[in-house]
Amino acid sequence: FKVLRELQAEGLQPDIFTFNTMLSACVAMGDEGAAAEILAMMKRTSRDTNSRKSSTAAATANASLPISSSPTEDEGAPDKASSEVKPDSLTYNILIRVYVNAGQQQRAVSLVRYLSRSGLAIDRSIYNTLL
Repeated sequence: FKVLRELQAEGLQPDIFTFNTMLSACVAMGDEGAAAEILAMMKRTSRDTNSRKSSTAAATANASLPISSSPTEDEGAPDKASSEVKPDSLTYNILIRVYVNAGQQQRAVSLVRYLSRSGLAIDRSIYNTLL
């Protein structure tokens, strides 16, 4: 994360492609802890963006996209707030792949169930990742 932090110090902010690339690296490394840290960064970036737009939107963002080190169906939940950096279908697919590769099949299934209940279309790619 050193390079990312240096770029942020220079005023360059990560976007969804940056975060998805970093999550893909977590898949390659099999590092679910780093994936959780990246999602937390994404949450902070969304919150920072929202706080510049409106304090009300920032308060809403604070309540979304919960991150924890323990399995939960709320982990990585879609952010309902309007922000520039929000997890997308690819983000969740990569996160599911991190869990599957780390042997956390139940965590991956729980996330898919949560996403489905939250209204995210569960596509063929997500199902194939679970297999």
